Amino acid sequence: MSILINRGVSRIQKWNRCNSLLKAATGYLERVKKLKLQVGREGITGYVAKTGKTYYSPDVTKDKRYIVGVKSVRSEVAIPLKIENKTIGVLDVESKEYDGFSEWEIKLLTSIAAQLAIAIEKSRLFEKTKLLSLTDPLTELPNRRHFDIIIDAELKRSARYNRPLSLLLIDFDNFKKYNDDFGHIAGDKVLKGYAGIMKSAIREVDFICRYGGDEFIVVLPETDETFARAVAQRIITNVNKGSKKFTITLSIGVSTYPLDGEDKNELVHAADKACYIAKSNTRPFSWG
Repeated sequence: MSILINRGVSRIQKWNRCNSLLKAATGYLERVKKLKLQVGREGITGYVAKTGKTYYSPDVTKDKRYIVGVKSVRSEVAIPLKIENKTIGVLDVESKEYDGFSEWEIKLLTSIAAQLAIAIEKSRLFEKTKLLSLTDPLTELPNRRHFDIIIDAELKRSARYNRPLSLLLIDFDNFKKYNDDFGHIAGDKVLKGYAGIMKSAIREVDFICRYGGDEFIVVLPETDETFARAVAQRIITNVNKGSKKFTITLSIGVSTYPLDGEDKNELVHAADKACYIAKSNTRPFSWG
């Protein structure tokens, strides 16, 4: 986005039913940043919020919809931020040049807007989940209920955009025996310690939860089978390096959408089956 922003000014507007709320802006005076626009009634962004369609004004001085914010602005493009055909905001970029945006630049901004919409929606979902009891108290990781919400949303997105998604099912080997030998307090320390190590081995966009007992699941968006195997190997490597005082090993099963299943249950089953194979072969991980 900075390529275009450096030539002008930009802002991101988030909408409720009636008015806009500015979420981010660059190049505007403070008084302009505080403006509230009525959806569908005021300005180019208001029009885009109502229609859900991209609007390009090559000469705002001749555009009745334009509301003057920065006097030097000559052209403006506004692109809806959409989730499942619902407009949740508007990306608005203005230029000091007449006809300041090429067709290629508008396509680039459209791609950026799509990514912004996903980021905003993920933030909204995160805030929503905080209101619920979705955290495992021991490991401080999300719990199974949280997993159900995230995997459903990610599968819908993968299906909509025809993108891969992978799951890792992680199981502690002989954990029951460890609990019997050393006690549940020691077992809890292992779970908490390993949880932190595993979380540090994945990307920020990935999702890890305590699925139940000594089982954990990692959701890997935009990840095919090959990269998922690499992530599994990285988790094993990090655990081996960071847990020398523990004698427990891990088995990891890998499954990938849509190769191993097209819904949550199929993917979890495939990953569980692969994890069982890993245990049977005394290998650190396997995949379905």
